[in-house]
Amino acid sequence: MNNIESKLKIVEQGWKKLKKLNTIPLDLKRVALINSKNLEYLSDAANVESLMLDLGLNDEGLEEFPESLHQYCGQGLRIWQYPIQFSKYLVDLGKLKIDSYLEIGIRHGGTFVATVEYLQKFSPLKYAIGIDIIPCQSLLEYKQIQQNIDFVQINTQSQEYQQWLEKYEKFDLVLIDSFHEEIQCRNEFMSVKDKANIVAFHDIANIKYPGVRKIWEEVKNTNEYDCREYIDQYLGIDLSYMGIGIAVRKERL
Repeated sequence: MNNIESKLKIVEQGWKKLKKLNTIPLDLKRVALINSKNLEYLSDAANVESLMLDLGLNDEGLEEFPESLHQYCGQGLRIWQYPIQFSKYLVDLGKLKIDSYLEIGIRHGGTFVATVEYLQKFSPLKYAIGIDIIPCQSLLEYKQIQQNIDFVQINTQSQEYQQWLEKYEKFDLVLIDSFHEEIQCRNEFMSVKDKANIVAFHDIANIKYPGVRKIWEEVKNTNEYDCREYIDQYLGIDLSYMGIGIAVRKERL
């Protein structure tokens, strides 16, 4: 078995595992916490970091979170992000006035919901779509709240996904946060490269996912984008986790 075949086998095994996972319902009432804040409050990263705690964090991979955050995990929107990183990321996105959004890999849907609610405080979204290989009931319920969002259950490595993607001329922002192997991450980036003004990658600093970091470095080296990283780490955690990178087409700035 050659190197490419070996990597494809890892991706295939990963997808089989993912298909067996279930999502946990979100407490969508917490979106009111975002809506209650004014733009001045939401433009301050420290405020947004605190707000993320109130919105609730995910409790999968709890070893990646410092003990000080454990009390906020397993509740609310179950956002699978580091607030210290995600807050700065959102504040910078708010300045860019995003008008459409695609999130590839949503898990329970918390990052998607929080991102949509935050972005819409700064500029109306024409549409926002979350996609994943596993069903997500919470996003179907969220669609009743936000009429401009959609959820699509689809395998991003399939021909069906490529055909679905053809329906859209562009996305202002795409977040890639799916199965974190190099070959899949590259495929997902290439699938949206010509359709996205801004591409974000999650887990660029995560020691568990060197493949994501490799793709991120390749994107930075193209010289087509203005690239920014949000990789702050918490004290008390010995290893590096999570991390967000955004690549903004220079003509978009």
